[in-house]
Amino acid sequence: MVNQATMPKDDPAGHDAGIAVKPKISARSVNLWYGDKQALFDVSLDIAAGEVTALIGPSGCGKSTFLRCLNRMNDTIDICRVTGDIRLDERNVYDEDIDVVQLRSRVGMVFQKPNPFPKSIYDNVAYGPRIHGLAASKTDLDQVVETALRGAGLWKEVSDRLSSPGNGLSGGQQQR
Repeated sequence: MVNQATMPKDDPAGHDAGIAVKPKISARSVNLWYGDKQALFDVSLDIAAGEVTALIGPSGCGKSTFLRCLNRMNDTIDICRVTGDIRLDERNVYDEDIDVVQLRSRVGMVFQKPNPFPKSIYDNVAYGPRIHGLAASKTDLDQVVETALRGAGLWKEVSDRLSSPGNGLSGGQQQR
């Protein structure tokens, strides 16, 4: 098993050539199933801190599925099962004592299309401010949510259904 990446001799980050650098993110033999259907097959790669890495492949080949493994977004899918080893700063992100909220605050991602959590409209908007402690009370959080929805031009459209599922919004509404 490889647990170190070697920086190339023309390393733009200025590291000394040939020095072994521990990867920021390391994946080894990652497999993923949705029920009985396997979607990822033995994925292994290292990503160094500050490195730009592109995952390139045709639609449906598992690029986003793999990325969702890095911050355990697949945990929200009941029939999803992941095996293998994924480490952030040498710590297995699937360890039982990992705080998933903290992990997701460190491993964020932006998708081509909106990808709401399987939660209410309110909880989708409140998620970021809540995990970062940006509201001292429920009243403060309510104000943050309202301000965000007004800023996105959504308040009038959704204020009477904040407890409805976020994925029930139209694609354009989700994007805003």
